[in-house]
Amino acid sequence: MSATLEQHREAIGPELPGADIIRAIRALLIWAVLASLVYTALSHATQGICPGGFDGSGGFIDADGGPTDTAPTCLTVSLLPSPIVYGVIGGTIIGVLSVILRRASSQAQALRFISRARWIVCGVALVSILVAQVWFAQLDVTSWDGGPIDVLFPFPFASGSVEISPLQD
Repeated sequence: MSATLEQHREAIGPELPGADIIRAIRALLIWAVLASLVYTALSHATQGICPGGFDGSGGFIDADGGPTDTAPTCLTVSLLPSPIVYGVIGGTIIGVLSVILRRASSQAQALRFISRARWIVCGVALVSILVAQVWFAQLDVTSWDGGPIDVLFPFPFASGSVEISPLQD
């Protein structure tokens, strides 16, 4: 069986036809995974505030420092990755493979499509991180007055959550 494999390799040459395209697709997948991991790591953030607290005897104080019987409320705003960004990255990979099958007339053209897809994947991740972090840096939770709050997250670049809960000891 190994003799047949050796004869086959000698007949087709030292390399599998299309090996360059397969290597480029592998590199694209690696770049997509790395871009997704970096996006995941850098699109998590949290801000919070608890106006008020505890006094020396274990009771509660409000934001002005006066005693109160009810626990002050706390606000936590969390920035989270958006599933849409992962969908765009995955869709780019599937899309470029489909475009290669339909439109590429040469190996060089297929490699150009894959190179463009790599730039798109990295660009989507980078732009999403930048938009999400700039938005989150501009968020000011210190002006919260203890009431309901509306937070408009930077859709589709990131998602998030808002939690209002009583102060816990």
